[in-house]
Amino acid sequence: MLSQYQLVEADSGSRAVQIFKDRHPRLVLMDILMPEMDGIEATRRIRQIDKDAVVLGLSAFAAVKGDQMLKAGAREVLSKPVRMQDLRRKVEQYLKNER
Repeated sequence: MLSQYQLVEADSGSRAVQIFKDRHPRLVLMDILMPEMDGIEATRRIRQIDKDAVVLGLSAFAAVKGDQMLKAGAREVLSKPVRMQDLRRKVEQYLKNER
């Protein structure tokens, strides 16, 4: 699990952007399909706030919308369902490289 990390959950893309503004997390896991504002637009706005923000996309629609997520600024898009050990490895990889 990712229990060693402090996690904050957003229930919409617009809320994710607001949380990013308030807390400046080291890494964002962003779903593509979200209410109010999709993850593509939320990623774009987060990257406007901080051009170096680390955003990893997650989606069951990665094959269809993954390119849009990458163009918005995600570092990588993982296809759901994602195995927990694969997600943990990616999180650790990006947090290690971000230091």
